[in-house]
Amino acid sequence: MSGAAHNKFQNELLARLSPTDLSLFSAELVPIQFEKRDLLIAADKTIQRTYFLESGIASVVAATADGTQTEVGIIGKEGMVDIATALGSVTAPLEIFVQASGHGYSLPSTVFQDAMAQSPTLQHAMLAYAQVFLVQVSHTALAAASLSIKARLARWLLMCDDRTEGTEIPMTHEFLSLMLSVRRPGVTEAVQAVEATGAVRAHRGMIEIRDRSILERIAGNGYGGPEAYSVKLLN
Repeated sequence: MSGAAHNKFQNELLARLSPTDLSLFSAELVPIQFEKRDLLIAADKTIQRTYFLESGIASVVAATADGTQTEVGIIGKEGMVDIATALGSVTAPLEIFVQASGHGYSLPSTVFQDAMAQSPTLQHAMLAYAQVFLVQVSHTALAAASLSIKARLARWLLMCDDRTEGTEIPMTHEFLSLMLSVRRPGVTEAVQAVEATGAVRAHRGMIEIRDRSILERIAGNGYGGPEAYSVKLLN
């Protein structure tokens, strides 16, 4: 029986936990609102808090020494911020900020690590998610190396749609440029190309998903593998 049967959390990791595992840290969980661009994890700084999103999307960003940035992964209600905590680290080399506003819970990272140390089942659940996230990151690298910008955009939109309610994803071309590591003219061309298929409609800082099946055809093999692996490992 999954944890979803005995707790009310919308975050899928928390929802699957047993009452025993939840009791190890639930008293420290604090409800929190996430606003766009909120910095959750600063690169190479001590991780103070662990976050569980129930709505919204967090973006995991890598940066070079000269400040060039690109998104390497996204996190929504399926996961936690940050897997470094689950792996026993106190710092992370990547920045994580809120890409789409939402709500969730946070608690001190030391409290959560102490809880994991007390429970092999809690530790197993978090390490399984860490593995799923690393598979996502590896496929993001594969997509960057092998897919067209149009296909990468379709993949990214599908991933965001998986993590949000409704059909609209708040997004500007500036953000898309960072997410796809493409200059803004290339982003504009890709959005227009995908929009021309009828899969989406772009308007006023929003991208509305109109036909997922078209997006899936555009993304091709770039989408679906990590998602299937997540279902297999976490459910």
